[in-house]
Amino acid sequence: MGALLGAAAGAGVCRWARPRQGVLPATPASPVILDRSGRAIRVELDSEQQWRFPVPITRVSPWVVQAVVAAEDKRFWTHRGIDWIAAARAAVTNLFRGRVVSGASTLTMQVARLGHPEPRGWGAKARQALRARAIERQYPKCRVLEQYLNRAPFGGNVVGIEAAARVYFGKSAAQLNLCEAALLAGLPQRPAALRPDRYPERSALRRRTVLRRMQAAGMIDGARGDAAERSPPGVLGSGTAAARQVLPRDEAVFCAFVMGKRGVDRGGTLRTTLDPVWQQAARTALQSGVAALPGVADGAAVLIDNRTGAVRALVGSLDVNAPRTGWVNAATRPRSPGSALKPFLYAAAIDGGLVVPETRLWDTPLTLPEYRPGNFDGQYHGSVSAGEALACSLNTPAVRLAQRLGPVAVRDRMIACGLRSLERSAEDPDLGLVLGAADVSLLELTAAYAGLARGGHFSEPRILETDPPAEGGPRPFTAGTVTLVTDMLSRHPLPGAPGLPVAWKTGTSAAHRDAWCIAYNAEVTVGVWLGNKSGRPAAGLVGIRAAAPVAGDILTRICRPGTPPLPPPRGTVAVRLCRRSGLAATPDCPSVHFGLRPESVPLRPCPLCCVREVGGQPRPVAITLRQEDTNPRIRSPQPGTYVAGNDPPRLCLEAAHSEPLLWFLDGQYLGRFARRYGVEFPRGDHALTGIRDGTGQQHAIRIRID
Repeated sequence: MGALLGAAAGAGVCRWARPRQGVLPATPASPVILDRSGRAIRVELDSEQQWRFPVPITRVSPWVVQAVVAAEDKRFWTHRGIDWIAAARAAVTNLFRGRVVSGASTLTMQVARLGHPEPRGWGAKARQALRARAIERQYPKCRVLEQYLNRAPFGGNVVGIEAAARVYFGKSAAQLNLCEAALLAGLPQRPAALRPDRYPERSALRRRTVLRRMQAAGMIDGARGDAAERSPPGVLGSGTAAARQVLPRDEAVFCAFVMGKRGVDRGGTLRTTLDPVWQQAARTALQSGVAALPGVADGAAVLIDNRTGAVRALVGSLDVNAPRTGWVNAATRPRSPGSALKPFLYAAAIDGGLVVPETRLWDTPLTLPEYRPGNFDGQYHGSVSAGEALACSLNTPAVRLAQRLGPVAVRDRMIACGLRSLERSAEDPDLGLVLGAADVSLLELTAAYAGLARGGHFSEPRILETDPPAEGGPRPFTAGTVTLVTDMLSRHPLPGAPGLPVAWKTGTSAAHRDAWCIAYNAEVTVGVWLGNKSGRPAAGLVGIRAAAPVAGDILTRICRPGTPPLPPPRGTVAVRLCRRSGLAATPDCPSVHFGLRPESVPLRPCPLCCVREVGGQPRPVAITLRQEDTNPRIRSPQPGTYVAGNDPPRLCLEAAHSEPLLWFLDGQYLGRFARRYGVEFPRGDHALTGIRDGTGQQHAIRIRID
């Protein structure tokens, strides 16, 4: 009698009690990473180290719905959160037994407990009842059942019907048959004691109970129930071990990068831009290339769709099980790129009107304070065109260009192209920047080259299909400048892909620690790095011999017949060039030809073929000497005062010395040259100095421009 009075009192409380905490918290979820087609490539434990994959009830087998209702709450569809008949029966039973032997929790009350967990007790049970009433008023029955199916424990760290179906049976919840549904429906009652992978006899007995309850409820007939009882459960194996076999666990390094970048360790499903065919092509080519290089253990590759900026492949490690370094992502770890930064230096020089591909540059020994750059093969070629200097990766012409532009300006242009690692690794840049004296990552370097392939539009690489495509963003160079750089980079065939039109550049870091190659056509940009993550050098780590063939291999694997060739040229105009200097021809240039320059960038005029008069005054006459002086001596211009016209005068520099001199105007480096060289002088007083390279012997004069 007392139990019945207690049940009646509880009913009265629920009638007048205002619904509280009826809103359920979001269901946690394990991160699921998809490729571009929507196929799952990897799942991870959620933040609570659980396997949890919430699904709508429409993606759950109807057998599961019926089995759960029969096993847990047969009056679920008719009560309003509390089953008063079951509550009264449980109260009487527990009273006569003297202990709790029967509960009266409905599915809704279990949802309330799972959504707001707290220690068991009569107070907790009362709060669950109140929450259940509030939940039933706020959500339809199907939503409540869906919440239960996604929150119920199924043994170990398996939570929710979808995770249970995949871990125990290797299929989705929508594919479960009657036998499997009955087995899983019985687990939440005692998930630790009924796990089918550890206690198959117990779970079989519980399955039998569920099937008989389904028969009693008229959900199945006796013949179907008997057949399900006799059917073997087909459980895969043991817990997490089974999960690792059944749940997709591919592309560990790439997925870790995505999760770290987007914060999906909190759960959720992300559709990445990864193309499995391109990813496998990159991995296969890398494995082949590394296997052919003694002393080299690893490699990385990045493939970017130029049109959208999507990362279609990212291989950051060839062996995630390697001790200490297996999980290090070499595609995102900054390293020295060697000469792979030179195209951006030449782009800055072209965009500043200093050079075009035909401009002549000096490739001769160069000595600077505490720095003596040389070419990779130790050879020098004298006067070379800018196009060949870049295509052949000559060092001294690049350093001379960096001197004229200034290393800070060069770095800032590179950062504008997306090479943001330089903000840290080149805070105080020097001329060695263009030869690899600062670190960048393969991903950002490949994305920067993809900007060249898009005609000068640079953007962040996309790793999710939901990211906006590569539109807008900075354009640090004109389209014509990028066209000329692409032409310079495509003059020689790429090793490994001789018949494929492609622009490419290699890089080799100091002491042979890193080998790089970045290659692009109109469709795709491929970046390759080979080396050892520990930094251990190897003789074979030379960009053109190690990384370039791998890039060529990748391109031949992914480029189908009809693949678009190089990006179309645009943004250039014809210009008359002096054959001697490769700069804009003046009336004094005796031999000219035509080339291209960016349409909005005027090219510097030729300084070698000097004018005869300056500002209306006779040009200083050079002093004729019987023999060359041992020490350097400036013989033109002569010290004195010069009258300028409307424009700054251009004076010819000349020295009485057979070797080229290092020329400085007011302490600013002008260049290294032996022949006559024209320089524009602004108005004012100036100090002109010529220094003999290697000895430091010098001669200085002062001139004034009025």
